Amino acid sequence: MTTFDEINTTLCLFLDDSPKEGELKYQFPLPLRIAGWNWAQQVFQNHTLREATCSVVIDDAQRSAILPSDLVSIATIYDHLNERTYARRSFAAGGHRNDYSENFAYWTWGGRLRFDRTVSEPLVLEYYATWPNITYNVNNEGKVVYVNDAVLVPEWAHKALAHLTTAAVLHPPAITAAMSNEYKIKIDSGTPLDNPREQQARAELWWYNELIALCPVQTRVYGAGNE
Repeated sequence: MTTFDEINTTLCLFLDDSPKEGELKYQFPLPLRIAGWNWAQQVFQNHTLREATCSVVIDDAQRSAILPSDLVSIATIYDHLNERTYARRSFAAGGHRNDYSENFAYWTWGGRLRFDRTVSEPLVLEYYATWPNITYNVNNEGKVVYVNDAVLVPEWAHKALAHLTTAAVLHPPAITAAMSNEYKIKIDSGTPLDNPREQQARAELWWYNELIALCPVQTRVYGAGNE
């Protein structure tokens, strides 16, 4: 399993920021790098989502369950006892809905999974999920102590996401440079719009788009196939 320390080694290279004294002397602080990586993972979700599986915890009324907090969309709901998958229900204005039916069907609303039948048997939910954030605390010495440092995005996406993270990390100093240049005149150094860090951030974004385009977008299977 990849950890964020391994990703950070690449970021040190991309940012040309790897002092011998370690993270406390970084020009681009480690918390900023982590924030950039977490944001890059969110962007990457438009290309590829995490595939996850969990058991469905049915409520006492046996007609609904809380959806996982990291769920983006449902792939399948499988009933091991009856050896079948559930179909996704859809409703139209003026249509019929029977709250006491016994169909193997579901729909979602209000953060809950709702069933078209009374469910007493265990169900398995297979779904597309967000990528978990890297989380951390800062100790008394000002160093990062990881709470979760696991990187779950596929390895083939690491370099592309490192480029996107670099673009995000360069954003704050690019803003600072833009403010410093606000009142410059052309004779000072170029034009007031000249901002090498902004240009580099755009170059890093270009690298992300180029690299991620080499990989096919995830094919997502929705529903149980028997709708």
